[in-house]
Amino acid sequence: MKYENCNQAYLDNEVSCKVDNRNRLFLIFGVCFGLVSLIIMIFFPLIAIPISIIGVVFAILGRNNSPVLAIIGIIISGLSFILAVVFSFSLLTVVIKGSTLTSENVVSNIEANYKYKDQVYGNWEQVSDNDLLVLNMDGTYEWYLDKNNLSTNFIKGIFTLKNGVNIYNNITYMDSAYLYYHLCLTKMASSVEGVDTNIKMETRQTEYYLGIDISTKTKIVLENIETGLKTYFVKPIDLLNTI
Repeated sequence: MKYENCNQAYLDNEVSCKVDNRNRLFLIFGVCFGLVSLIIMIFFPLIAIPISIIGVVFAILGRNNSPVLAIIGIIISGLSFILAVVFSFSLLTVVIKGSTLTSENVVSNIEANYKYKDQVYGNWEQVSDNDLLVLNMDGTYEWYLDKNNLSTNFIKGIFTLKNGVNIYNNITYMDSAYLYYHLCLTKMASSVEGVDTNIKMETRQTEYYLGIDISTKTKIVLENIETGLKTYFVKPIDLLNTI
């Protein structure tokens, strides 16, 4: 009987040790998952949500080993869960609002784009250089490389101006800063220092995204579709009255 009691006590003690080890492991997992979810939450809040839930579950399962450590794990994981939910909700709200395009918005954007299209025509002076771009109502253009010398350095031709720009299969007509148009320049004649260089031109057509400042209509930006190079222009004093 004495040996049986000893064996039973030994077995009970071994089982108790295994349970303690298991609970201790649960606690470690709970705290670790909580910390990991707290870090991931900053960059990937949606992924942090299930990780923080797992952390809470492990912390609860191991509470008998160390209630204090279990509370710490629950607090960390719980805090991570709450913050991850808030961040995820905020992110989804921003995405949904940003992607929501009602028919009224589309119509108003198109109307504004067509309404102010005539503002694109006229004379435009390059901001950082001496170039002068003239877009005429009859569909012809002149691009003078020196606004102070309109007779020797220039490119002339015809152009098309389409409403809106096609970016990633979505037609964009305007945003908070610009009204957008698709400008295609076709070169017909060119001169450098008075020498006709038209025959040497390799590329006849150049396409641009054109944006005109929505607030003042006195600034435009041309972005070369092929190279991505942006050129900025402003409305100058009319320099062509004497031509």
